[in-house]
Amino acid sequence: MTADLGKTGLEDWQWIDPQNLGGATGGMKGSLTFRQIFGREPEFSMDLEAPEPGGNIQARFFDLFLPYLPASLQKERVQKAAESQQLVRYARAALRVNLAQSDNMKILLQIFIPAYNLKLTLNTTIRTDEKTAFSQIARLMGLIEVK
Repeated sequence: MTADLGKTGLEDWQWIDPQNLGGATGGMKGSLTFRQIFGREPEFSMDLEAPEPGGNIQARFFDLFLPYLPASLQKERVQKAAESQQLVRYARAALRVNLAQSDNMKILLQIFIPAYNLKLTLNTTIRTDEKTAFSQIARLMGLIEVK
């Protein structure tokens, strides 16, 4: 299954995480792909881009990334932004997610916030002890419904 997300905006995705995505705006383009072949692990990938002119996102959204950032001036800027209870303007952003194995997810997030002169790039790999952990999380969040 492949979905073309070229005609969507961040406001269309607020239901995923209303607390952190409420009020988010900005046009997006990209795709989402899911593949399941009998006898193999499912594969999932998502490649999204919010090009200029960008849009708005809740400042507290950045609180999610603070534990992964090394101590630096950039981390202080992210912390300052996260403490704000406002929407923050971003100029452009990109998100790439790849789940090639059911217990190993790679994420690359890039976002530019002109007001803080912040170019945040977060490249991380999340590994789980269970092969079904990501599908269990998706079910708990209500993103997947099994009938």
